[in-house]
Amino acid sequence: SIYGVSSIYMLWKVISYGLFRPLERDGKPVPSDSPKPFSRGFKKLLVKYSGFTLFGGFAGLVVMNIDILMIGSLLGLRETAIYAMSYYMVSVMTVPLRSLERIGTPLIADAMQKNDLSTVQQIYQKTSMNGIMMGFFITMVIWVNLEFVFSLLPEAYRASRWIFFWLAIGRLIDTFAGLNGSILVHSKYFTIDLWTILALMGISLGLNATFIPLFGLQGAALATTCSLVLYNGVKLIVVWHGLGLHPFTRAVFGYGLMLLPFAGLMYVVPKFSANLLSFGEWAAPYPWIELALEGVIVTLPLVALYGLGLVILPISKDAKRGIRTILAKIVPRFASDSDRKGS
Repeated sequence: SIYGVSSIYMLWKVISYGLFRPLERDGKPVPSDSPKPFSRGFKKLLVKYSGFTLFGGFAGLVVMNIDILMIGSLLGLRETAIYAMSYYMVSVMTVPLRSLERIGTPLIADAMQKNDLSTVQQIYQKTSMNGIMMGFFITMVIWVNLEFVFSLLPEAYRASRWIFFWLAIGRLIDTFAGLNGSILVHSKYFTIDLWTILALMGISLGLNATFIPLFGLQGAALATTCSLVLYNGVKLIVVWHGLGLHPFTRAVFGYGLMLLPFAGLMYVVPKFSANLLSFGEWAAPYPWIELALEGVIVTLPLVALYGLGLVILPISKDAKRGIRTILAKIVPRFASDSDRKGS
């Protein structure tokens, strides 16, 4: 059972703590003037840091599920299922952020230990830029293909479109905020991370209790987005004011301008694709095949335009390198051209 697994995990942590020994350097004991691992001051700091981190993680887990829990209690299980579908589709957008966190957090921890804020700033800005680029790309692909997804589901799930819209905005903001949480946790302001999560919990409860009765499922999505905006806004201000670090660059504003036409296309394409594309009588008995073909025909040009924009505009060298690597695998001639340019 889950309780057994949890008990074994906690027991393992206790045993690991008990087996902790001072480290050695080059096979020799740590000099006596080095900080004692179990000195009173170290124990106090360890307990404080571990406690704040543990409760912060638990509170964050609760916050991420408040909307679903409150929908179940206020509207019922049917509405919970409809909302959950959009919720889990949006969760795909968090994959780039989670990957960047796993890569960037150890680098940030090392740089913060050395008080190398310039390196932290560089990591912060790169992860924010790359995260929002990948997050918007995933959002765009899902959005223009929602009609195909809904065709495979009961009619009631079509209400999920605008739930997805609001949740996606919140996740894009959270993705752009990037590693501000990791920066806070590895700085002297680590206690603020827990307090902001607890404040977010209270705000989320209040907004959901207000918006769900007024706007239904869209109200829950809107409450979640507002909570994420406030939560990341507070952390952004603390990191910027306290450490002088921020995710904003000229490339960010250039990318924002690039997104304007794509936002317009995302609004127009799903609305008119059904009228512009027709596959004749042969596809009539198989509507899901017709919708799948529409999705491919509509998605590929958008993906191509998006990639072209990232390559042409001076936004991200990492994005250009990644796109050229992908094209080199698809088109061998492009690989040789890239090699010539590189040389």
